[in-house]
Amino acid sequence: MKRVRRACAESIVELAKVQHIPSRLRNESLVDLWKKLERDQMRTVKYAALQKLGYFIATFAPPYDNNKPRQDISGDRLKAVNELIPYFTSMAFIKTGDTQEEAEIRLHCAFCFPAVVYTVGIDGWMSLRDAFFHLARGPEEEIPGGKANTNNTILRRCLACSLHEIAKVLGEKVVEIELMPLYEAFLKDSSEDVRLSALRNFHEIIGVVSVKIRDPLLDLLNDMLSTSSPMNWRMRNSVALQLNQIISYFKAYSIRNKIAPLVFKLLDDPVAEVREKTYSSVPTLLKYMFWVNIVKNEVPDNFADQMDAEEWSSKAIKEVLRVLQSLPTMEDFSHRQSYCQITGCMANSVTDATSSNEEIKFFKRILTQDLIPLVLTLKDDKVSNVRTLLRKCLQCMPDEIVAIPEVSSTLIDLQKEEELWEEAPIKSHTDSSRRNGRTNTTRSTARNSRTDSLSTYELRTENHEEDESSVASSASSRRGRTKREKQNTTQNRNPIHGKSSSNEKSGPSQRRKKQEGDDDGNEASLASI
Repeated sequence: MKRVRRACAESIVELAKVQHIPSRLRNESLVDLWKKLERDQMRTVKYAALQKLGYFIATFAPPYDNNKPRQDISGDRLKAVNELIPYFTSMAFIKTGDTQEEAEIRLHCAFCFPAVVYTVGIDGWMSLRDAFFHLARGPEEEIPGGKANTNNTILRRCLACSLHEIAKVLGEKVVEIELMPLYEAFLKDSSEDVRLSALRNFHEIIGVVSVKIRDPLLDLLNDMLSTSSPMNWRMRNSVALQLNQIISYFKAYSIRNKIAPLVFKLLDDPVAEVREKTYSSVPTLLKYMFWVNIVKNEVPDNFADQMDAEEWSSKAIKEVLRVLQSLPTMEDFSHRQSYCQITGCMANSVTDATSSNEEIKFFKRILTQDLIPLVLTLKDDKVSNVRTLLRKCLQCMPDEIVAIPEVSSTLIDLQKEEELWEEAPIKSHTDSSRRNGRTNTTRSTARNSRTDSLSTYELRTENHEEDESSVASSASSRRGRTKREKQNTTQNRNPIHGKSSSNEKSGPSQRRKKQEGDDDGNEASLASI
């Protein structure tokens, strides 16, 4: 029966998710059933109920829509959640005597914490606050000998990954007072996994806090990247992925003084993937330095008037362009590749549907006056990859830029080069096939001649074997005939005196002549063979 009760505890969440279930059944009957399972005498049933508690509470949450404000729950649903919250917070302080079981239950609690906070809202934060910070700190008694506990690291990493979701629910004031110290501690954590998890949602956090908190966070980000190991490229890559969102949250002064140096540093990163993720942030950087956007967003707060904004914008943009224009003159071909790709990103900004008419004109002016003249000098670059990226860059240019004679002629030359490179493998394959054909013909001829030689040799061998067999048969017939003659001579002799009969008398001369005749006959037979 304990397996049945455990299965009930594990399936209660799926039962609560049924859309057409009566509210009374979910708000009362299922809650009472879960409490009964939590009080079960079997540990496996009780722990299964605790592990599913966070998911069970989340089924009472209002519909989630990132584009709309959250709606508070009320009535029987809020009453049911309030009955379950004490059980949930007790999971952070649980003591069972088994360290592994305690760590698993705390991990389930930390994993479900954002969903539970979203369910209860800011009004229920105070009932969850102590459990949250206890999980973030980690139980001190579980650290034997002053060594770092792996379970505590996993808990902090889990909370660091989801801290931005909790911040969205709690709002600006609560986040700045209570969560920001914890977030800064995560960014400075001794574990690289915790720091990386906190950094991945940096743009979400700065989108919740006020402007006065954003600049210190940006300083902390620059310090963290400057002090991190050069081998830790994933951290820099995470920042590069968020640069477009980060730029949109800051004012022009912060962008020029703090974010632009960070972009330049990532453009010079030794890891190619980090550089590639940074290219798209250059048009965004110039966009927010454009005087039209400055006038729209920061006059008269940070600038006196439009003239002041235009003068400041011109200087800031020239600083960025000066750094970009130094890339095609560097010896390292990767910088020349970067310049081609950045120019392509600028061309894509011209065709971007979200760009205004003023921004499109601004990007076209930068392309034609500042970027295109230098990028065309790379058409004769000694590195083929640079020329390939140049061709792709020119292909994505607007029609009015492609119509410029220098641009069109360069693009035609690069396309011809591409066609040659595409034909080269076919030609080399044909030549190789011809060479292979000639080689196969030579090999076939040699093989046939070798076969003919073997056939001649076999024929000669067979003839030789036939000659030997003929000689052997002649010799055997001669021996047989000599044996029969001896037998006949023995039978014709007198059995008493051992002399031949009168009819067979012959002298030594006659016997000698007969033997010579036999020898002549044998020699004649051998000659005929």
